[in-house]
Amino acid sequence: MIILLALLAAVFVHMTYKDIKVRLVFRRDLVALVVLRIVALVVVLVGEYCFGVSSVLGLTNEQWGVRSLILSIAMAFIICAFVQGVAFITNRLTNKYGAKEESIGLGDVKLYAACSLFLSVEAGLVFLFLSALVGALMALYCKIIKKQRTFPFVPAIAWSCFAVLMVESLGLL
Repeated sequence: MIILLALLAAVFVHMTYKDIKVRLVFRRDLVALVVLRIVALVVVLVGEYCFGVSSVLGLTNEQWGVRSLILSIAMAFIICAFVQGVAFITNRLTNKYGAKEESIGLGDVKLYAACSLFLSVEAGLVFLFLSALVGALMALYCKIIKKQRTFPFVPAIAWSCFAVLMVESLGLL
């Protein structure tokens, strides 16, 4: 589990840096997240079916197996629909008052989907709430204090996912 968390942290650090610099979510970073989730699934399946062990490197079938992946994909669709709906409403409101930029871009919505693949359904709801809360605080800081026109939303999404995954892996959620 520590190896997976370290790899996730490395991807999230890279994504955070890129989003702060250029305000973009790159496709290769999203692909890296999906590949990490598939690797976790393969490790669990190989450990269970080839070696008969229920936990490999701290990864269990309940958390990383096929059933949890299917539930995570379903949750990712629900979260994407919700976030895209919120983005549509907020983008229309900001454009109505003369703003040119979008509040939530499509890259952020895709990142929500990729992060949802790592979480259970309960943790996904906590992740959605936490990322919205952290994003709102970051927006206030960047727009009011730093007087920036845009703000990076990836740190709120990525590090909320990481925090919820850490809490979930400790068994507290």
